[in-house]
Amino acid sequence: NDANIRTSMQQPLAAFRCPSDTGPALNGNAGQQIQADNGTNYGLPVSNYVASNNNRTLRQSRSSNGANGGSGATGAFWRDSNLRFRDITDGVSNTILVGERSYKVGTSDFYAGTLYAAREFGGTNGPEQASGNQGLIAIFGGSTYSINPTNPSNVSTRQAYSSQHTGGAHFGLGDGAVRFISENINLNTDDAVNSTLENLIGVADGQIIGEF
Repeated sequence: NDANIRTSMQQPLAAFRCPSDTGPALNGNAGQQIQADNGTNYGLPVSNYVASNNNRTLRQSRSSNGANGGSGATGAFWRDSNLRFRDITDGVSNTILVGERSYKVGTSDFYAGTLYAAREFGGTNGPEQASGNQGLIAIFGGSTYSINPTNPSNVSTRQAYSSQHTGGAHFGLGDGAVRFISENINLNTDDAVNSTLENLIGVADGQIIGEF
């Protein structure tokens, strides 16, 4: 409810935007806004970069099994995450930390990511475990769907990484490298970490990654 704080939170940051993305400066999706006590919603800055969470559906807590994302996150970030570089046993050069998400894929709104936002779609409660349009989706990405999904009208595909670039999207790895990864990269969509994109997301799946 503090107007000065709200103004600061609504200030777009160019470092978090991809120049090729044509989305608005502020996110108009209710699940990616802040809400005052009187119920008024305020849009927050769009970010084209989201943190790597899981090889499957987005999760709020870490998986007890680094090779299976069925019940928890296998990636580097989750709610209140405290991962250290030493915990990335697969090696930082083989691990995705952040990935790209476009505001639109085709004609469908994906809403990209959002700075500061992680709230319930219809109110001021905290984020739900996973959803196609609210909560964790505003800040996290995963590989339950392919890069640049072919069925973007399905709201659940908003969990995916995407871009306006032809054929793939950019990713930041743990060693500081930025790689363009093809949308055709090997991907299985079961809970196990058992394909190339999933191996890149998992921080401790124990599997060797070749060239990609």
